[in-house]
Amino acid sequence: MRKITNLKMIFLNIFKALVVYLFWLRTNSSQQIIASLFSIDQQDVSRLCSQVRNCLTKDFVPLYMGANQMTRERWLDHNSVLVKSLLFSDINSG
Repeated sequence: MRKITNLKMIFLNIFKALVVYLFWLRTNSSQQIIASLFSIDQQDVSRLCSQVRNCLTKDFVPLYMGANQMTRERWLDHNSVLVKSLLFSDINSG
């Protein structure tokens, strides 16, 4: 039973960290305001945001984002006429 309680606390801590981080990104509020809203210290907001950012950079981004996540064929399929015109149009024309 103690293991379940520990796992629940770990999950709640991760969930709280993610909520604080996403709230910070979404609202662009200062860490002091977020600390007041969540009843935690500003240093805790800073630490939580840093931890979430580090985890995303280390564990999520390499697996799910970036140029290596799609095959060449899929990149070509997504290269529409509109994208070509936006990216490769002559700035001086028109």
